[in-house]
Amino acid sequence: MISIFEFADIIKQDLVIRYYSNQKGRFCVNLENCEVSENICLASVHGNGKTVDAAINDYISKIKGKTIVFEATSERRKEFGVPDDLSSTMPSQTLAR
Repeated sequence: MISIFEFADIIKQDLVIRYYSNQKGRFCVNLENCEVSENICLASVHGNGKTVDAAINDYISKIKGKTIVFEATSERRKEFGVPDDLSSTMPSQTLAR
């Protein structure tokens, strides 16, 4: 099992967490500039929730087992397969800081 935090470190991409105070306290989570490959299309996805954990878990459910793409229209395009066993658990070294 790998956490989404460790996965973001491995692929060197930022996990963005936003809080929208004008939307009844909605949190939104996604990997910055990331799209999910859906057949022949790319879809911009994000996780939503009333808590950070809920938003992260919603996002994980949308990307696990899929191919994600960064900078799709540039020469710097990067693609990664997302592990099926992705979790929201924070790595222990992060908690100890």
